[in-house]
Amino acid sequence: LSDYGVDRFYYFLENNDNYPEDRFDKYGLSLILGTREMRPVDIAKLYMGLANYGKVSNLKYTLAEDKPREYQQFSRGASYLTLDTLSKVVRPGNENLYSEQRPISWKTGTSYGMKDAWSVGVSPDYTVLVWLGNFNQKSIFSLSGVETAGNLLFKVFNIVDINSKTFEKPIDDLKEIEIDEKTGYRKFYDVESKKVLYPKDAKLLRISPYYKKIFVDEDDMEIDSRSPNFDKRKEKIVIEYPIEVSNYFFVNGVRENKNVKIAYPVQNLNIFVPKDFDGYKKVSMKLYNPNNEYVYWYLDEDYVGYSNEKEKFFELDIGKHKLTIVTESGAREEVKFNINKR
Repeated sequence: LSDYGVDRFYYFLENNDNYPEDRFDKYGLSLILGTREMRPVDIAKLYMGLANYGKVSNLKYTLAEDKPREYQQFSRGASYLTLDTLSKVVRPGNENLYSEQRPISWKTGTSYGMKDAWSVGVSPDYTVLVWLGNFNQKSIFSLSGVETAGNLLFKVFNIVDINSKTFEKPIDDLKEIEIDEKTGYRKFYDVESKKVLYPKDAKLLRISPYYKKIFVDEDDMEIDSRSPNFDKRKEKIVIEYPIEVSNYFFVNGVRENKNVKIAYPVQNLNIFVPKDFDGYKKVSMKLYNPNNEYVYWYLDEDYVGYSNEKEKFFELDIGKHKLTIVTESGAREEVKFNINKR
């Protein structure tokens, strides 16, 4: 949103629901999270516009009314790709069993303090919006956009929309681009990639900010100009995520990693740390890392470094500890061990 512009996004919303408030600075970047007030009918209006391939119009309340004027707010290609993404949102309860037979693009929201919840969904024939709450602005702790409003939304669809039509792909408003497979940005470096659909007239997708070029020696270890082997250097492209992204992988990365393993300590090992003239020795942590992949190191859930080293040393207190490693792709492994001192 910072790149797109808070004011630009705010006035786009204002143009579509005639909201009188004109202080976009009141919301700031939180606007992208849904902090701006909108009526359910205005949300329905925008989602109906997506279902009509970007053509937005005011709602028509009776069949006898004339058809409201339409205007092209979103491109057809962007509308289709948005709907395709929203059709993959996990559904409540057993509805996931029917996601392929009944393709519905949908989204939910719950207000701060759980005072109300909404859910909106579209198919080629219907736009359905559900709002749940009360009129005294008190919290309802069992209220949830997914479990309550979402459940009711699909019950309505099961009544009114018995067809299983899908949105037609607007081929003439889409183009194929190549993105890097790991970060999803436009391919620039010589890395694994895949082809995806992209709106034909959209702004050029930027290249990934996470890749960087480094120099390595014959052993594939990173070096700089101070290294005596710098004249034999080779270029290598690696991913270096910012700490907030690596923390996300740390919390959510659950995929098994086949290439990098914690070699030492092993699970539930009791380690006795000897003392010498300089005090207690540091404890060695070793990885099996045949491809010299870069990994994020965490000790007792504290971030302690990012490197392709196969061994690190730590001063550890007596008691229980946990070592966790997370690869650039989010694969994660951890071991718990105990430290005793002699």
